[in-house]
Amino acid sequence: MPSEGTGPSRRAKGYSDPRRRTSGAMAWVAGLVGLLLVAGLVFAVVRHPAPGAGSGPGLNVGAAAPTLSLPSTTGSQISLSAYNGKKVVLYFYEGAG
Repeated sequence: MPSEGTGPSRRAKGYSDPRRRTSGAMAWVAGLVGLLLVAGLVFAVVRHPAPGAGSGPGLNVGAAAPTLSLPSTTGSQISLSAYNGKKVVLYFYEGAG
């Protein structure tokens, strides 16, 4: 029986470790599944906008804002009429709090 050091090695004959082939194939499959999941998520977001988006009459740019009064982060009430004649940016962040 030849010793391990004698004779041609398995690599020299073109053999490869089957575990390497399996892990490479698994990486490709995992990458493909990940890509399909991301593509599906992007498609779902583009196809179905957020609820309430684009519904109702809305406001045109430069139009007068409706009167409203909202609580501030400190608990006091802020009325939009207090800023009459000034440029104001309204920023609503759904889900904060």
